[in-house]
Amino acid sequence: MVLYGLLATRAEVLMAKSKWNLWVKLRSALRDIYRYSPMRREAIKAASCALAASDGVGFVCPLCEREWPLQMADVDHIEPCGSLLSAEDLPRFFARLMYGKVRVICKICHKKVTAAQRRKK
Repeated sequence: MVLYGLLATRAEVLMAKSKWNLWVKLRSALRDIYRYSPMRREAIKAASCALAASDGVGFVCPLCEREWPLQMADVDHIEPCGSLLSAEDLPRFFARLMYGKVRVICKICHKKVTAAQRRKK
């Protein structure tokens, strides 16, 4: 009986850790949709230019002011999209994600900006 209680407690802990959360899944799905959206592609295309250091096409990161190939481009929302915790958050989150002001920065600077925003919370 004690063993069964121990197993049940462990199962409850495992279920709590892997609990399916609708809002986390929905936020992830919307971000995946944005990753392949024409809005994101247009932002990267608008930031692209011929690189002086090579014959290729790339962009200049406005934060570090270095030239990068387009593979290093990341789209940063100037106003963060915010969290998606309930149905009330959905219209604002979607509008900011798809139609908010963005800038194209390098992946390294984007990680730094995102980390700084998370520390502020």
